[in-house]
Amino acid sequence: MKLTILETSDVHGYLTADSDINEGQFEDYGLTRVTAKIQEIREQSDHPVLLIDNGDTIQGSPFAAYQHSIEQTPKAITDTYNTLGIDFWVPGNHEFNFGMDYLLTAKSQFESQTLCANILDRNGVPALGQPYEIREIDGVKVGIIGVTTAYIPHWEEPEHIEGLTFISALETCERWVPYLKEQRHCDVIIVSYHGGLECDPETGEPTETDTGENEGYAIATSGLPIDVLLTGHQHREIEAEINGIPVLQPGTRGHRLSRVDITVEPNDAGQTTVSTTHQLIDCREIPEQDAMRQTLLPRVADVQKWLDLPCGTVSEDLTVMEGLYEAQKHGNRYFDFINQIQMETMNVEISATSGFNDNVKGFSGDISMRDILQNYPYPNKIVTSQLTGRELKQVLEKNVEYFEIDDKGEIGINPSYLSPKYQAYNFDFYSGIDYTVDLTQPAGQRVQSVMFKGQELTDDQKLRIAYNQYRAGGGGDFPVFDQAHIVDKCEDEMPDLIARYVSEHSPVDLHVSGHLELLTDH
Repeated sequence: MKLTILETSDVHGYLTADSDINEGQFEDYGLTRVTAKIQEIREQSDHPVLLIDNGDTIQGSPFAAYQHSIEQTPKAITDTYNTLGIDFWVPGNHEFNFGMDYLLTAKSQFESQTLCANILDRNGVPALGQPYEIREIDGVKVGIIGVTTAYIPHWEEPEHIEGLTFISALETCERWVPYLKEQRHCDVIIVSYHGGLECDPETGEPTETDTGENEGYAIATSGLPIDVLLTGHQHREIEAEINGIPVLQPGTRGHRLSRVDITVEPNDAGQTTVSTTHQLIDCREIPEQDAMRQTLLPRVADVQKWLDLPCGTVSEDLTVMEGLYEAQKHGNRYFDFINQIQMETMNVEISATSGFNDNVKGFSGDISMRDILQNYPYPNKIVTSQLTGRELKQVLEKNVEYFEIDDKGEIGINPSYLSPKYQAYNFDFYSGIDYTVDLTQPAGQRVQSVMFKGQELTDDQKLRIAYNQYRAGGGGDFPVFDQAHIVDKCEDEMPDLIARYVSEHSPVDLHVSGHLELLTDH
């Protein structure tokens, strides 16, 4: 028996190659590019081909934002995947961002089987789909298990996951893989995991703090009889073998397609031998599949018009001129602008926001929805966390671990924030405080001074600070943060808050600021 397994993951609603930044231009991403390759593989194959989408499917792009905000249904996205013909869908963590009703609507619209073994309802039953599916192909039983990162409660709003229990992906595999092998007599077992690798696939050395967010390496080295491990979530491009198990991850936005070819043959012992080959296929220069593109063009045109809707103006230049890293070192008024919105929304005097990634360019003059979503693409909601001065200093110590002094005595980025994944989003810009950091000191002892309202912050001082719910809930493995510290929240999503604030205050004047001083010598 021969079987080909294909995986897409973390497409995030980027269905076509149309640029969201420059209308009329085309980017190197898009499900339409991947579709062309999938179609080619199917046409050339003389054996079955199974296609798995590994999640983060309905959120993340302006197209997806338009679906949620304007059309209030993900149907254009799910229809596109149905046309593509996926066999299985494993929900990702970002599927929860628009709430459970929206997620369940997407699930009901998908014609494929939803697999999710480790997210349970109040009765301990898988809440989003079957834990596994068995396909019999030419007399060979193929078991496919779907699991999702169990770290979702650290990021997501409690209302979006009410009544759900998230079980470790490794623990879940330890339950279901032996069951499929020993009791259901599967010859081949495939795990599709919306999560990544916590260790280097070659050396086994940890590449991040062991929080349980990513358990792929632990699954691959568990000794479980897994034949293929498909991963995602980290947006990495991985093609590796760990303990003889092919482990793949196809990046994001349709840049890559994972492919595993499986051959199952009888052996002399009267059993079966499973062999595999694998590859990560570069789809960035593949022409878009024309039929899918033509179907989507009217929707794309609607999204482009929406992106160009004017919201208002700002009174000063908020461009991130020198790039995100220079802004992280020296500050930038764009981030004061975001913090000003958060502070006024939550009625607090301190706020923090992330730069997310290098796509943050800021803006000046007239502002459109395109500008807003380019800079703030996530549907975060804003909350107020109550911290003491001592707790804020602990948080700030973690914040500045982002920096280090390099061999030339210059300020650089801590390598652990660059590899295996760029984590610009785990540095926050603060407004409402001024703080001084000595980078020559050991991590945890760098914050030298924190000034609030012209006075040195005291350890027992009580503070109310605006954060996005990802950070306030514990995202980024910061100390202190958890749901217990959250004392207030806003129900509106941040892109909508920005658009409304600009409209109501146009032209917007900035009146908040914050300053970080980085010291490199005494």
